[in-house]
Amino acid sequence: MSIKNLQEISSLVTNYTKKNRFVEIVEEDEGESKYLQLIRGLGEKSWQNEEEAIQGIYGKQLGDKTFAMLKTRAKERLVNMIFQLDTQKRFKSSYDKAYFLTCKNLLAGTVLLIQGRLKSGEEQLKLALTTSRKYYFTDLSIVSLRFLRNINSFSGSKQTFGKYNSEIKLVMKTLQAELEAEELNQELILEVVASVELKDNWIEKVKHNYEELQKIVEKYDTYSTRLNMYRVGIRYFDSIYDYKNAIRLASECEYYLKSNPHLIQRVRLGEMNLNKLYGSLHLRDYINGSEYAKTCMTLFNPGTLNWLIFLEFYFLLCLHTQNHEQAVEIYLQVINHPSFNGYPPQNKEKWKIFESFLIYTLPEQDKMNRKFNIPKFLNEVPLYSKDKAGYNLSIIIAQTILSLKIGDYEKIVERAEALKLYANRYIKKEKNPRSYYFIKMLLVMIQYDFDPKKTEQIANKFFIKLKESQLGMQSELESLEVIPYDLLWPEILKKLSVPQV
Repeated sequence: MSIKNLQEISSLVTNYTKKNRFVEIVEEDEGESKYLQLIRGLGEKSWQNEEEAIQGIYGKQLGDKTFAMLKTRAKERLVNMIFQLDTQKRFKSSYDKAYFLTCKNLLAGTVLLIQGRLKSGEEQLKLALTTSRKYYFTDLSIVSLRFLRNINSFSGSKQTFGKYNSEIKLVMKTLQAELEAEELNQELILEVVASVELKDNWIEKVKHNYEELQKIVEKYDTYSTRLNMYRVGIRYFDSIYDYKNAIRLASECEYYLKSNPHLIQRVRLGEMNLNKLYGSLHLRDYINGSEYAKTCMTLFNPGTLNWLIFLEFYFLLCLHTQNHEQAVEIYLQVINHPSFNGYPPQNKEKWKIFESFLIYTLPEQDKMNRKFNIPKFLNEVPLYSKDKAGYNLSIIIAQTILSLKIGDYEKIVERAEALKLYANRYIKKEKNPRSYYFIKMLLVMIQYDFDPKKTEQIANKFFIKLKESQLGMQSELESLEVIPYDLLWPEILKKLSVPQV
């Protein structure tokens, strides 16, 4: 097991009180053995890799076998501590607490049975079964029922045996339905993650899976089947650009959870509000979208990846609805957070791109505008420029509009050939209609020497076709428009009409 994996386990059992659990362990043992030094160092995050850990504990290099044995011993102690977690301090939702306690009761009951403590073992298994029924822990129900049926086969009670036996058969059917529901959702996730480009029958496949899930829920209405149905349904409506129905379905899932408060998990509520915010972004619905964003703010811990994703959607919504002051606040909130420097380079680069579009929208006298070095950005080659399937087009557009902002038309002309080559290679009219027509409009602008009247007149046919293509009608690999092209183009024409000094 690697140091990183040990640190993950350690973070679970050491970070929930001011007095960390690894301190308590040290107090239990005399002296400071090597493995306790390892546990202490894991809790304090003293090392980045195994070499640093070995040097810190032993002060010299060792053979692989010695340190491997030390890690094994430390891992056993840390894993044992998982079963001692304080549910009130570690788990925030009743659902998570119930799952943890059910597993503990199930394990305790099993161990007691193995040791011949039948009565006490049966009692623990009944506790596990009760919570499993309430919270739809179907797989745990089956394990509990199997042991309880076995106990009663020796008791001679045909009635009790028959009750557990019948329930096992029913729960097995429910479990099969839940497994099918999970498969219908997970195979779509796999295809999105693994495929370079989604197949032409993608929408039909999502629709089929959604319809199958609706049938499953009609017959086996459990937390698992419903959650998978909602997820696939939202994905289906997003894929056909029906964002109103995607929001409706996310709201329906949220209502279901709130109607069953024992099933509520913050992460699930956050997931549904994130889906609603995404739909609002495409609908350019700032009023409702900002409310969903406020809810997300209460559900996602600052600095986490989900927090960053929701603020990305909220930032884009502000730009898409011309709420520039709010966009500035969001941008500053992200880049000034202590976690920002720790994000992967691609995430930080994305917000650099966002900043460039934000600068374009701000007046000349704005403080952020004065601090941003436009010439430096125009000459940089950001990380995404190596990623043709990412935000590369956004970089090209940002560099173009910022060149317009400062009146550097020569820089735009210099890049005209590169823009043509990029468009011919990566932008297809059938899959990327809005980007395709917008690039055509930019090339018209360059071809007619930035003449505002000629540019507007000749590019108008492309502008009409662009507006006929709904926002979001891009391939899965195409980045979202940071500023929608139909909002950006009139601003470009307006800047072209301003006489150059």
